Amino acid sequence: MNENIELRKYVDMHTHSTHSDGTCSVSEILELAEKREMAILAITDHNVVEAYEDLKNLEIRNKFKGKIIPGCEVTTTYNGEVIEVLAYKIDFEKFREKLAENTLTDRDRRLRKYKVSCMTVDTLCKLGVRFRDNFGDEIYKNPRQFYDNRNEAVMDGILREIKSFEENARFFGGLENMKKLTAKEFVRKMLYNPKSDLYIDQSAIYPSLEKVLEIIHECGGLAFLAHLYVYSESVAENLDNIVEKYDLDGIETYYTLFTEEQIDYLKKYTSSHNLYKSGGSDFHGERKQNHDLGIGRGNLRVPKEIIEEWL
Repeated sequence: MNENIELRKYVDMHTHSTHSDGTCSVSEILELAEKREMAILAITDHNVVEAYEDLKNLEIRNKFKGKIIPGCEVTTTYNGEVIEVLAYKIDFEKFREKLAENTLTDRDRRLRKYKVSCMTVDTLCKLGVRFRDNFGDEIYKNPRQFYDNRNEAVMDGILREIKSFEENARFFGGLENMKKLTAKEFVRKMLYNPKSDLYIDQSAIYPSLEKVLEIIHECGGLAFLAHLYVYSESVAENLDNIVEKYDLDGIETYYTLFTEEQIDYLKKYTSSHNLYKSGGSDFHGERKQNHDLGIGRGNLRVPKEIIEEWL
């Protein structure tokens, strides 16, 4: 392995550990980052920064020889749609306090996840989606009987239930479309999309985008819009409005699921709008296939130079 850290070329600024919905511990992530010879790493768990408590243990921290930038992926909404903001260079202890004031505790988040899942089923039932009798109550009481917690989310179980009734195909443009639909597409393109017939408003659950950016900056951090093209088309269509109206510092320019054309566009866009660039795999361990740390689907290479511009 190359011991000269300065010669390492690539970074991963978007990873998740077991402190949120990843399947690898902080220690395991660092071991993999070292094996991949990453230059810079950020662990960006959803709405928590407990990974950085783990890193106070030198036995864990020393598993990776590169730089580690404190980070977090914060859930918010824009125009009624759920989006995420990546926070970097934060005072993580202060940030944790601010999150606690404006978001739910970890225990409440877990309870909310199942309660919201139950509410999702209830709302979809009212919209005419077919479920077996009492499915909503069952998924609230024991959600893990419907999905594999190691590599799935609760929404995988809900979508699997929906697909078990052919009459639900009318909501998805036909049976073949329903069969091919992934849980990620179902959530992002339908449940979170205000233009969808199956839209469910989540804005009361999460802090506003303005508030999230305020918290990040109060904690000395920089705020980057995460994975622009993962959301419904309306978010990308309104990028100018987001940049003009909100105090973003940058945009996640490189991402596992982006095409070369999308990356090139965002590179030009950030340069012309004086915004910083970032990028990452969105590594979740076994939970997200083909989001491998540092390499995404195998060809992701986020150059460290774009990160060094704002370190």
